[in-house]
Amino acid sequence: MNINDIFGAVLPSERILSDNFEDDYGRSTTGNDVKINAVLKPTSVEEIQKIVHLANEHGLKLYPISAGKNWGYSDALPVEDHNIILDLGLMNKVLDYNAELSYITIQPGVTQKILADFLEEHGDQHIISVTGSSMHASIVGNYLERGFGLSPVMDHAAAVTSLKAVLGNGGLYEPFLSKIGQPVLDKIYHYDLGPKFNDIFFQSGMGIVTEMTIKLGKKAESTLLVEGIVKENQIDRVYAGLVEMREKWNLPTLTLKVLNCPYVLAASGVKYPASYNAEDKILSREQLLELSKQMGVSDYTYVITCNGPKSLTKAVARDVKKILIPVSQGVNLMRDAKYRLAVRAQFLLPATLKKKVEILKSVWAYMQGKPANKTLKFAYWRTGKECEDVSKLHPAKDDCGIIWFAPIMPFTAKAFKEFSELAHRVCPKYRINPMLNVTNYMDNYAIGLIAITYDKKKQLKQAHDCYIELLEEGAKLGFYPYRLASFAMADVYKDGGVLAQVKAAVDPKAVISPGRYEQHSS
Repeated sequence: MNINDIFGAVLPSERILSDNFEDDYGRSTTGNDVKINAVLKPTSVEEIQKIVHLANEHGLKLYPISAGKNWGYSDALPVEDHNIILDLGLMNKVLDYNAELSYITIQPGVTQKILADFLEEHGDQHIISVTGSSMHASIVGNYLERGFGLSPVMDHAAAVTSLKAVLGNGGLYEPFLSKIGQPVLDKIYHYDLGPKFNDIFFQSGMGIVTEMTIKLGKKAESTLLVEGIVKENQIDRVYAGLVEMREKWNLPTLTLKVLNCPYVLAASGVKYPASYNAEDKILSREQLLELSKQMGVSDYTYVITCNGPKSLTKAVARDVKKILIPVSQGVNLMRDAKYRLAVRAQFLLPATLKKKVEILKSVWAYMQGKPANKTLKFAYWRTGKECEDVSKLHPAKDDCGIIWFAPIMPFTAKAFKEFSELAHRVCPKYRINPMLNVTNYMDNYAIGLIAITYDKKKQLKQAHDCYIELLEEGAKLGFYPYRLASFAMADVYKDGGVLAQVKAAVDPKAVISPGRYEQHSS
């Protein structure tokens, strides 16, 4: 039987794609080449259950996606060949919003833009923690991958209080408090009663999440944004100062971030020299410094963001002046009044400062829960393509090559130095520019990012080999990814263990997302 015959009784023909879907679903920023059998587009939990039962009956594999914009990790592609993509993008409703208790329940197709617009239209009291990805990226998808954004609730997985899912055997999962008729308690209490099973659906193929409840942050009274410029010989002292800031202010609305020069250049839209793209070369330190003059940056830049009462942002700003200004090349500290003044005066500024204000405006908007596409220009650095209309940016369709190496690391100056040395030791071997940033959004750990930007036509093997070496060498230093590029999952998950036993209980025929954060089925 063909796909239409199997699923035609469940879905209308226009929501069953058995061909001509490669451009929308088969393109990849990671260069991963995976064969897809078909695409199904359900609109309800009932349809998903029926699809799962039929997949079990016919020995088919399903790979759920919510928006398919997991660029740099897996895009919209399954981990293994011959899956049917289950596109949940049409399930894009807000199911419940409680302004008093600051939570919202959404379906998987709700994007950053849909949710931001909804909150603005319904009282404009709350904001979401947005990421630098597309405004059309899925909320549920990023939260299930344990992503993070800017304040208020930066740790996305920690913001999830409840979820429901269809299991691989066709059954339904819902938390115990919800099941016994206590939906409000279920949505405000993070732990449930008895064992907490919500967490098995994060970074897994344990089921198909059909709704999720997340905590929202209230719009803040005041905002603080700090940009610091740092020379190479200052970074150790500056990073130690950032660690001191976290020790003093362990707030859920404070973000500390460090970026190196090539990362800032790519994120700012500075063009990569065409001759070096053609010759497959990386940029020298001298060239980077020359390009950096266009943006007025140095070897490193740090960014601090904080939302809260005026008294809080004022106190944090006071400690920035005390701890970081003495060890920095330059610091631009903005609270609300200064930001408004900079925006009003932008047209009077020289070109370099105008560009800086544009970037600050983007970061400020993120801090107010307003997603945008501007930072997607980052993925286009090695392509040479113009990015004038940011609303149409789609790195996978536009043939951008980017892979994220994203390890967890201790939040110490020693760990940062080792991480930077790792990037500069490994990446140039593969003619990849060492582009990195490190973010601390809570406690005593940080998330590092090395952006492997590459030419897909000429550098695919180099890029994959670079990622694997970073993975192996980083592990020796005590760094390991918080999320993985899908092509590396088979190398990492070689032993099923307890995970395989749980999977066998809820999905005995391994129908859902085979190979995703688990031992491969082949």
